[in-house]
Amino acid sequence: MMTKELYLDDMYLREFKAKVIAVENEKYVVLDQSGFYPKSGGIENDLGSLKRIRDGTTFNVVHVMKVKGNISHEIEPTGLNVGDVVKGELDWTRRYELMRYHTAAHVLSGLFFQLGNVKVT
Repeated sequence: MMTKELYLDDMYLREFKAKVIAVENEKYVVLDQSGFYPKSGGIENDLGSLKRIRDGTTFNVVHVMKVKGNISHEIEPTGLNVGDVVKGELDWTRRYELMRYHTAAHVLSGLFFQLGNVKVT
């Protein structure tokens, strides 16, 4: 089962519920769906937290990457298990800043190309 990428449907999503479907080396957690954007194409990944619903324990999401179609969330501390239901919360200040920088980079690269035939890669 591949992680459903919620950020593709709603880039302004700040929180979501999900189920843990895999855990590797105790600290890499795969969810059935995720709003966390993974590091990709020069864009930094989202940060935030996963809160286990049954007991309220919070795990910091310190890195997010895409591995074989799944979104892998590196957490601190460890302790999530397959089957746990969590509430994901994104660091919205960081997410919104990354979105603005990404848009600005596209605008500038378009201007460089239009005005000076300079390609930005």
